[in-house]
Amino acid sequence: MSVKDRHRALVRPMKKTPLDEDAGRVDAAFNRVLEVEAEARAHLEVCRREAAELVAAAEERARRIERRTEARMLTVHRRADAAVDRARDSLSSSRTEWPDADPGLVDPPRLDRAVRALVEEIVGAAPSPEPDEERDP
Repeated sequence: MSVKDRHRALVRPMKKTPLDEDAGRVDAAFNRVLEVEAEARAHLEVCRREAAELVAAAEERARRIERRTEARMLTVHRRADAAVDRARDSLSSSRTEWPDADPGLVDPPRLDRAVRALVEEIVGAAPSPEPDEERDP
């Protein structure tokens, strides 16, 4: 008998037991879990990057909207200022057309009511009561 044959006779291969087979299945399942976890982490990182890009884009859109709004408001203010200037100039010129007008022709309470009504119409708020109205119980 050769040395090789004697060795084979002495060293017998071990039989696989059910525990060995279970360990192999457990290892394979654990490896699958690790692979899925790695894929999930990679997908999560992609989602984080996409979310950051969406937030950055939304912030930039908000800044553009703010700039446009400010520009439009400035335009509206300039137009309103110009309209007020024209109205003031018109009133000034019409007053100079009647230099000898009697100041007694103006009824101050009636003028106050007209101004209050105009303010209410422009501002959209109720004017404060007239001084005489505050005294009434």
